[in-house]
Amino acid sequence: MKRCYIPKTFYKKTGDLLTECNTICTCYFEKGYTLTLRQLFYQLVATNRIENTVREYKNLGVVVTDGWVRAVSATVI
Repeated sequence: MKRCYIPKTFYKKTGDLLTECNTICTCYFEKGYTLTLRQLFYQLVATNRIENTVREYKNLGVVVTDGWVRAVSATVI
């Protein structure tokens, strides 16, 4: 069950990224895997969704954390 801890509104671009992250995490979870943030990052880089830079990695960490707090994204370790 997902529980919303802090209500938050996202921009469309951020919401789309969270949806894509959730899809990737769900796909791997169904296969019996849990992804780390780094693994999720490289999955997004491999599909050319985001660039392979430190800035994008840190931004992804903030987005996933905000999504988790708002109960939008799947569990990422």
